[in-house]
Amino acid sequence: MIAFKQTNWRFFAAVCACVLCLSIGLAQAATPFFWDSIDVDMTLAANGDLLVTETQTYVFTDSHSNERYRYIPLEGIDNIADVTVYENNEPLAIETGNRNNNYWIRWQHPLNIPATHTFVIKYRVVGGVQVKGNRSQLYWNALFPERSAAINRGRVTLQVPEALADQVTSFQGEGVASRDRKLNPTTFEFVAHGALEPQQFLNIRVEFPTSALDVSQAQTDYWHAKPSSLVVLFSWAGPGTILISIIGAIIAIRKRCPNCGKLTLQRTHRVVKNATRYSRGQREISHTCQHCNYDRKFNRTIPRKSSSSSSHGVWGGYDGGSSGGSGCSSSGCGGGGCGSGGCGGGG
Repeated sequence: MIAFKQTNWRFFAAVCACVLCLSIGLAQAATPFFWDSIDVDMTLAANGDLLVTETQTYVFTDSHSNERYRYIPLEGIDNIADVTVYENNEPLAIETGNRNNNYWIRWQHPLNIPATHTFVIKYRVVGGVQVKGNRSQLYWNALFPERSAAINRGRVTLQVPEALADQVTSFQGEGVASRDRKLNPTTFEFVAHGALEPQQFLNIRVEFPTSALDVSQAQTDYWHAKPSSLVVLFSWAGPGTILISIIGAIIAIRKRCPNCGKLTLQRTHRVVKNATRYSRGQREISHTCQHCNYDRKFNRTIPRKSSSSSSHGVWGGYDGGSSGGSGCSSSGCGGGGCGSGGCGGGG
């Protein structure tokens, strides 16, 4: 009897895992772009400011908006400043602002499908160091989860000032599995193992003595705790918990607004032109948030009918993000999509 129950439990867990992987895979396949790579190079200044350079390489495979976004959460920091966006070493016109405790960056670019575009986003994080007594930490959401597309390769590099040479007491990547290395006394590298699917992320945490830096602006009432034993407990949770988690993940992918992060996104579509055996059709897809003013429309081609198909219209699903993440969708939720939201994003 015990062996039977164990077999049933293992089978059920395997089925649930397959359903979740299939749902994420279908969402990615329907998204008209993905990130080939995101490299994040960060330099911690002696005054506690964090200078960030994100190099995001998009691959567009189908028609999509030419607007890109990067959303950066403001929780635990003072401000974002000195923002620039480049493509091919040429500065792009950008718009910035604050909304729902997120700092957003928006830009446009020419887009002819298929295409690959690499954007370099630079900004300064003011007040990014968190202080708790004699301990200080830098905790940064480097590769954001609020995306409708995958990041094939992700890497984060952190350069600390000479005052912290051999003073860092711990460093680690959190989220997806990563290879964390100390390259020299002041340089640390975090490389994700494999692709980051939508909703997956890589945060970095570096701790050091408070006395090692003279930080002019620091967060003294915000300290991002290390993962608790609940993570271990969850791995032993019963089938009901796993099923609820799968349902929640699917809802988050489908319903989360890349702009405000609320689960209030409505997806509608209408056929503008029916497909026939001789010509392709066209469908208009709308993503509208009931909480904020997010409203995006896309056109998607309906394949021609095969000679064996019925007279009913072809149904072609779409689960892409909004424009560009994390993004609004991806950067940010970016994105890089928009993502961006409480965990940042792009698109």
